[in-house]
Amino acid sequence: MTDKNNISNIDSYFELIAKELSGEISKEEKTNLLEWVNKSEENRVLYSQTVNAWKVSKQTINTPVFNTEQSWNNLKSKTVNSSSESNLFTKNSAFVKVAATLLLALGVAWIMKVTLWNKSELELVTYSSGEHKLELYLPDSSKVYMNKNSTLTYLTDFNTNERKVNLIGEAFFEVRKTEGKKFEVYGLRTITTVLGTSFSVRTITSDSIETIQVVTGKVAVVDLNKTEEEILLTPGYMARLNKSNGLSKEKMTDPNFISWKNNSLLFDNTPFTEVKGALENFFDIELIVNDPEILNCRFTGRFDEPKLSETLTIITTSTNSSFTKKGNVITLTGKGCKN
Repeated sequence: MTDKNNISNIDSYFELIAKELSGEISKEEKTNLLEWVNKSEENRVLYSQTVNAWKVSKQTINTPVFNTEQSWNNLKSKTVNSSSESNLFTKNSAFVKVAATLLLALGVAWIMKVTLWNKSELELVTYSSGEHKLELYLPDSSKVYMNKNSTLTYLTDFNTNERKVNLIGEAFFEVRKTEGKKFEVYGLRTITTVLGTSFSVRTITSDSIETIQVVTGKVAVVDLNKTEEEILLTPGYMARLNKSNGLSKEKMTDPNFISWKNNSLLFDNTPFTEVKGALENFFDIELIVNDPEILNCRFTGRFDEPKLSETLTIITTSTNSSFTKKGNVITLTGKGCKN
């Protein structure tokens, strides 16, 4: 769980990160920063992603002068108004997770703004879905479906000369074709480029894998660290960026890859290990299987606007099992299925 004190003092640590990157940090400040970084996994992820974004941008363009204090103050004033900021840092544990995601997204988006995008004079426009899914139209009439706990950021000159957005989380894009203007989605470690198509992007800080999946049209995907290596995707294919193995192209096999958008789950003689993963992703739960025989089962069925209890009741009945629920942890027990 993210430390509440870290959340409330996050601006001071962003300032220290910026000072370190610009070579302006003192020994005492560096010690304070390292203590904070090593305090939790969330802090290490935030620090790593911020530094990586900065390093990648410096490889491709000249970095403008970055006034740390002014830049962070500008960021807060342009993206979070006073009333929303006071609500953001409440002691509600569910919202702390959203706050951490939002702050990371804003931090990375700001660095991309003043480096990769090189337009520090422009305003940032930010949408955060929080605990609910969000649908929105961009200035070019492209449509974006955002999954929960996702943040989308773009500059106010969007669609003037170019179309670029920064995404932290998961979203499905229906891009309107505009002659001569490519559409770019910046994830944590990838850039996805299209003219007009529909595709999904999943770029989440806690995941070791970043995915881009194409429904219509064609997209080009590159690793931010290796922009010369491009993968072209057509419908039915996906790009997967693994921290260890790099960028790869694969055939899509999961019918539930955008189940969060369609609000449905589909299984066709599906192995229970895949059913388990789909349920965990859709309902944001942890599914524990006590009896290995359950994993031998396969399941066929379709759920439209699925509810957790109803879905589990049907699935466990067909797999000779039962479930108990404690918070967001579901435990399955039972005879399961023979090989």
